[in-house]
Amino acid sequence: MKKLALIGVLIFMTRLPCQSQTYWTAKTPLLNYLYSLQKPISSINSIEQKEYLPIYQNKKNKNQHLIKNSKGLYILVNGTGQVYKALDTTSKQMAFIRIDSTIDFGANYRAIDFSYNDTLFSYGGYGFWHTNGLLRYFGKENEWHNYQLDKEYPIINSIFSYIPNTSTLFAVQSETPDLIKNYTPSSTPFIMKLDLLNKEDKIIGTLSSQLVNKHLNSNYLIANLDFFKTALIIYFRDEDASAINFSENKVYRLNAKKLQELFKYSNKYIECFFTINNTLYYSYSDNSIDSTKFLATDFSLESYPAYKRINNVQYLWASILLFPLLIGSLFYGFKKVKNKEKIVTPKPKYSSVSEEIEFTDLDDLLICLIFSKSEKNIFSSVEEVNRCLGIQKKALEVQKRIRNEVVHKINHKFRVICKQESDLIERIRKSDDRRYFLYLIQEDNFRLYKKYVKR
Repeated sequence: MKKLALIGVLIFMTRLPCQSQTYWTAKTPLLNYLYSLQKPISSINSIEQKEYLPIYQNKKNKNQHLIKNSKGLYILVNGTGQVYKALDTTSKQMAFIRIDSTIDFGANYRAIDFSYNDTLFSYGGYGFWHTNGLLRYFGKENEWHNYQLDKEYPIINSIFSYIPNTSTLFAVQSETPDLIKNYTPSSTPFIMKLDLLNKEDKIIGTLSSQLVNKHLNSNYLIANLDFFKTALIIYFRDEDASAINFSENKVYRLNAKKLQELFKYSNKYIECFFTINNTLYYSYSDNSIDSTKFLATDFSLESYPAYKRINNVQYLWASILLFPLLIGSLFYGFKKVKNKEKIVTPKPKYSSVSEEIEFTDLDDLLICLIFSKSEKNIFSSVEEVNRCLGIQKKALEVQKRIRNEVVHKINHKFRVICKQESDLIERIRKSDDRRYFLYLIQEDNFRLYKKYVKR
């Protein structure tokens, strides 16, 4: 019996991840500076997540992310939940010790990692064929815990602006890579506002078309200028830079002189950067560090906003959901008074465009989402439409009813306003599952829609 128990223990131990708890790594100028610094940094970003420690999975090094707060310097290992803290240094090396008790998350790849009130947080990420909008914090018993939000919107690390003083994080919600091999960024990314104090997460608009073009066509780095409350985005392909103030919905452009300071070396490239008191620090591929101080006069205001606002989306959906109940109550009451007399409601006739059949902001959001995929010869799925409408967590029957109602109303408005007989949003049954539809919009119909609807 003892032999069987020993064999069981050995089998269990062989299944545990055999990873060292302490790593010694080269003390680069970047790591040495961050380790010695006595103040927190809102975010440290790299053009590609770096590999500071030799942590491997399937013979591939796991990407890692630096975080600096008042308690120390940390490395978070992408997609795992593993946390390492710098505890010791020599003249040439620095020791990082693992402080978490996580085996493996596997569900937070490309999450937005940051520190809030000296607590490590991880927001969103993808894994297990799913992209999430969970907010997690590293707390008691060295474990990750969920920080309950009022809503969950899928998010991955893209453009974001974190403002610790206001407990706010703004993030650009690109199309989430649920199928990584076929991942293509959306042409109309949403803007999310995460309120850490009130535990609220909401969509406030869609990224402006001017920023979309830059966002999709260039590699970039992000630093948060705390004093200006902006996200400084440096676009490497165009050698350009914009500062976005999401709170005030404004975009600023960095002047040519400051741009020359950032791109003064042609033989080495910037790997990561961060800001302290509006001074930008950046490390190069040769591990050297440089800095540039910014003033308000270094930026000029652009003529376009950061994003197109979405108003009253929640109230709109509350109205849509309550409308059938209200109609049902009125119908029942009227039936009772009239001794069950049959009521015939005439179909409304519209001779001209009225407020009753105007396209809403939510209509426009869905139309632009579907067309952005259609112009790439990609159908929009039921799941994508559900996420756009904010009904992905509702029962399947409720999803179907709301989805059909919205698409029907949009097509009706299109036929009346644009004087067409065809539908704007077309539906095609999936070949592998006839119960579900795929959605598309023809280019001619979309152009006609944009012609009649000035947005």
